[in-house]
Amino acid sequence: MRLNKWVIIIIFVGVIAIIAGVLLQTSSIASQLSASEAEEKVKQLYTGEVISTLEMDDRFLITLSLAGGEYELVLDRGSGDILTMTKTKSPPNDNSDTKTEQGNQAPEEGPMKEPPSQITEQEAIEIALEKMAGTVEEVEFEQSSGVSYYLVEIEANDQQEATIQVHSITGEIMSVTWDD
Repeated sequence: MRLNKWVIIIIFVGVIAIIAGVLLQTSSIASQLSASEAEEKVKQLYTGEVISTLEMDDRFLITLSLAGGEYELVLDRGSGDILTMTKTKSPPNDNSDTKTEQGNQAPEEGPMKEPPSQITEQEAIEIALEKMAGTVEEVEFEQSSGVSYYLVEIEANDQQEATIQVHSITGEIMSVTWDD
């Protein structure tokens, strides 16, 4: 009789362990981003248009159109972090035709082999000064959720101060924060 009691206890503990494992697995699946949530996260970070979203097991492949061209982003499905960002197309040249002088079609530009280059600190300063004239007080390079950017602090001639956030790959102004 004592042996039956231990067998029942062991079976009970095993069933509890299985139920706990299933619940943990279900909760981790539920915490993963949906495709629309992933697109919304990208739209919050970049001022562009999401062209397509491809769902994979643990990641999303999102194609994004920005002023600087077309980019492919790999987004982690669980954390929502951007793992990679690769430029696939440059923006079209406004003053070039699709035909060459001989009348032949110019070859279309294919995907670029190299990842996009990061802008320099000086380029970030120039972009920020185009937005707000003044004296640059400080420049910091930051990374957050897989996105890198420069924070350029500028003091305007009227003594107002602003921090301008410049994306380190696209050169787009992500935000302007006015200091009191």
